[in-house]
Amino acid sequence: MQPQAHRLLGHLMGIDLPLVAKSRAGIALVIVLAGCASGGGRPASWPSREKWGHAVVGAVQSPGTWAPALGAALAVPWDRRISRWAARETPVFGSRPRALDASDHLRTASHIGMAATALLLPRKDERWGDRLQRLLWEEGGAIAATGVTSGLKRLARRERPDASDDLSFPSGHATRAFAYQAMSLDNLRSSALRAPARPASAIALGALAAGTAWARVEGGVHYPSDVLAGAAIGNFVASVIYDAFRGAESSPPVRFESPRGMRGVTFTIRF
Repeated sequence: MQPQAHRLLGHLMGIDLPLVAKSRAGIALVIVLAGCASGGGRPASWPSREKWGHAVVGAVQSPGTWAPALGAALAVPWDRRISRWAARETPVFGSRPRALDASDHLRTASHIGMAATALLLPRKDERWGDRLQRLLWEEGGAIAATGVTSGLKRLARRERPDASDDLSFPSGHATRAFAYQAMSLDNLRSSALRAPARPASAIALGALAAGTAWARVEGGVHYPSDVLAGAAIGNFVASVIYDAFRGAESSPPVRFESPRGMRGVTFTIRF
């Protein structure tokens, strides 16, 4: 069964997000969400080369990227031992089936957290249309991160601990959960939310992402290096998308407007 948040977004946007995220068209969808070709073929609001470069450098320097990447490299010699212990003892979730169920539920909770921080924590003078536009960028970033992970899975061909297939590295669940977390933390930082609510929210969001990753190890379908690499990829790609499109100039092609004197919201895509 698909998570409720995915079904809701699928109905709103007219697409099957889980299906798209697993396909090679996932990254192409990001381009559609980010901007449709206009005039001379350059997407409206498309970031400049300099802005892309700045976003990439910032994402690489982020502790959310380099720390789990370093952890993944250091964990490789201990991968099999930790994975066997976690699947045998199941210290957190009590059983492998419960761990696998928890990984789905926690990932969905991370997704809801991203949507909630985008929609319910407005910046100064921000309208509902602006919040919905930002949520679209963030959904695109999460889908892009999943697309990168899917490609790496097919290149690495690492067998899972339970030998169910050879798509162990990196973890897609961890990638998506930490992409959601990265977006959520950026939403928190740019909001008017103050202490103690802001740090408490950040800790809760981090716990959801970390719980998703560990549940995959305890469920016997990933090694620690798989989920750590997924965390690094999720944070990196999401951070690049968020920073590159933040404050993009010109009118975005995806617009939500509430006309004066009328009820409801107008959804427009400019080509």
